Amino acid sequence: MPNDRFDAFICYAEQDAWWATGFLLDALSEAGLNCLTESAFRLGVPRIDEFERAVKKSDRTLLVLSPAFVASESNQFSTRLAQQ
Repeated sequence: MPNDRFDAFICYAEQDAWWATGFLLDALSEAGLNCLTESAFRLGVPRIDEFERAVKKSDRTLLVLSPAFVASESNQFSTRLAQQ
């Protein structure tokens, strides 16, 4: 994660990547916001550590709450982490 701070961390289910990165992320970037997604996670680092780092380095956490997101156990954990 090259940047030290982010306006938002966007968390979404893999099935929703087309919308989250192709629409939401593009719109937020065009509005001048510096956003972070899982695509910037460092390889070889435990995913849980990267989620924690993303939440801590971002002013806001956006959860794309779709049926696919709710069904995913790993995303349920991400939701709990973001609430903390």
